[in-house]
Amino acid sequence: MEQRTHTPTQPPSPREPVWGPDAVRLRDELRALLAHDAATEPWPDGVTHRYRTPVGSHVDIRGGGDRTAYKCTGCPYSSGGLIWHESIAHEHAQHHAERCRALPRPEAS
Repeated sequence: MEQRTHTPTQPPSPREPVWGPDAVRLRDELRALLAHDAATEPWPDGVTHRYRTPVGSHVDIRGGGDRTAYKCTGCPYSSGGLIWHESIAHEHAQHHAERCRALPRPEAS
């Protein structure tokens, strides 16, 4: 008996979405932000650690030991004037940085 093999056809390759000029410009700006190497920028005074968000903002850690605070550079999230133990501050900052989608605020000129 002759055995027949069936080769499924390949699904069509996904197409690029059709975007308007504003969306393309925003996409390109976001790609440029994400490609920017933040390690080459000097950190603000007093910042001891930084957690980068998916869109390029940072959650900055200041202080250390039992006197540690944090603040996001993209949104109003911060330690709210409270001082935390360093391990807890890092935990809060990292958790926020993993989820924050606020773009970095522009530098004041």
